[in-house]
Amino acid sequence: MRDLDYGAQARSASGLNILLGIWLVISPWVFGYAASGPAPMWNSVVAGALVLILAATRFSRPHTAPGLSWANLVLGLWTIASPWIYMYQSRESSMWDNVATGVAIVLVALWSASMTAAEARHQHRPLEQM
Repeated sequence: MRDLDYGAQARSASGLNILLGIWLVISPWVFGYAASGPAPMWNSVVAGALVLILAATRFSRPHTAPGLSWANLVLGLWTIASPWIYMYQSRESSMWDNVATGVAIVLVALWSASMTAAEARHQHRPLEQM
């Protein structure tokens, strides 16, 4: 049985979070909610930029720094909750965009972080189990 390439898996997951970060940055203009108020726009732009930066850093170091993926997980949870925190849940396009993108960020961040944990477990197995 071939070993799983944990670094490639972490890099793939981080690459997806790079795309999700870019999406968060541009989505206020795609959905047209940039003009409807500063809270949804700035929340998406700032959260997206942070996701993008953390994921790009993780992409460049897939065998280390799983904490960056955990930070993205927190940003994903923030993105999900932010329509209610900033009270713009009535703006359906921004609310659903934030919820769906936040869920995707959380799932992809879990995938990325779990690959580093799995790689560490795999490397520390006793020889008789390998």
